[in-house]
Amino acid sequence: MDPLALELARRTLAEAISALAGTGSLPPLIVVRKNGEDSIERLPPVPDDQAATAARIYASARSDADASAFAVTGPIEFQGATFEGIIVESWNFGGGAGARLGLRFERGQPGGTSRTIGRTLHRGPQGWFEPEVPSLSVSERDERLAANPLGTHMLLLALNELMMHGSPVTPFALVQKDGARERVTMTDDRLEDAVASVHAYALSRTDADFVAYVVDGYVPLDGKRTDAIVIDVWHYASKLSFRVAQPYAFVPGRKEPGILGRAVTQLNDGAWVPSGRMELDGEVMFGA
Repeated sequence: MDPLALELARRTLAEAISALAGTGSLPPLIVVRKNGEDSIERLPPVPDDQAATAARIYASARSDADASAFAVTGPIEFQGATFEGIIVESWNFGGGAGARLGLRFERGQPGGTSRTIGRTLHRGPQGWFEPEVPSLSVSERDERLAANPLGTHMLLLALNELMMHGSPVTPFALVQKDGARERVTMTDDRLEDAVASVHAYALSRTDADFVAYVVDGYVPLDGKRTDAIVIDVWHYASKLSFRVAQPYAFVPGRKEPGILGRAVTQLNDGAWVPSGRMELDGEVMFGA
C-alpha cells in the first residue's frame, strides 16, 4: 500500500473510532490533507444507503489536496462471518495510489459503549485479510511514532504491545529530554515489582523535561471494573501531571483484545471522564 495513503487511512480510522465511541454512531467522516495539514469534514445528511457512495465521491474528488480519506460504517466479511465495521478508504493523489482499512466492532446495549474486535484489517483483491506484522525493533517503532505527543506516543506503543503480546502489558517509561525520547522497560519476574520499579524510575528522572509511564490496571466502565492501559505523564518543572487510560477486553474465542470506546482521563476527585486534548506547561501531551 502507498505509505501516505496508509498513514492517512490510519489517522482517519482513529478519528472514526473516537466518534463512534463518543456518540454510538458514525456519520460519514472525511479527512483531507493539504500542505501537510489535516482537516476533518462532514457530509451534509444523506440517507444511510447513500452515505458510503456520497463519501467516496466527495473524498476522491478532492484532487486539489495532497491526499484524502473517508470513513463509514458497513459490513465486513471475514473468515466466513459478517461483522459490522468501520471502513476507511484513502487516496494519495500525487502517487496515484490508495489504501483500504476495516475494523470490526460490536455495538453495546442502549447507552453502553461500542467495542472493537481484533486487529485492523486490510482490503485486497481476495477480500479482507489480517496483514503480517512487520518485525520492527523497539527503536524503529519508537522513531515511527515519535512525531506524536508524548502521552499519545505512549498509548500507541502500549497498544502495540497489547496486540502483539497480550495482557498484562510489561511496564515501561518514556523519557523526553531536549527533544529526544528514551524508552526504559522494566522486566522484574513479578508484575507488582515491575510496576513499582517503573514508578520509582519515572519519579527519579527529575533531569528530564517530561516523563510518562504505563502499567496494566483497570477503570470503572459502565459500572464495571474494566481492564485498561493506564498512563501517567509528568512535567517536572511545573510539578503538573495527568492520568489517562484506555479500556480494553478479551472476547471469548478471540485471541486479540478489543478496545472499549475512547480513552478516559482521571479527575482530581478520582472520577473518570472521556479524554480530550491534554497539555502540560502549554505543550500538547495527549490527543490532537
